Amino acid sequence: MPLTLQELESHLWESANILRGSIDSADYKNYIFGLLFLKRLNDVFEEERKDLQHIPGADPDEPVEYQFFVPERARWSHLRTVAVNVGEAINKAFEALEEQNRRLEGVLCI
Repeated sequence: MPLTLQELESHLWESANILRGSIDSADYKNYIFGLLFLKRLNDVFEEERKDLQHIPGADPDEPVEYQFFVPERARWSHLRTVAVNVGEAINKAFEALEEQNRRLEGVLCI
């Protein structure tokens, strides 16, 4: 039997409550928005990286080629492998993004 939208929303809400633990929902949203931003930034970066590989003379490893450059330790593929001290890894990812992209300075670190 297929999952209904209401059932999916209920499961997601319960999962969020488990992950949130004792953090107030007003504070919790700060972490969620940061992660969503990080994921979107990574997705755009990966799309740009893929496109750059087909442009003669472009260097996909050169930060100036991107609107926002995502360093290796801030990439979603790296963060997905972290199983211990996840919060610390996310904070380091935010720091790396801010170091590499001065326009983000003071925006991501909570």
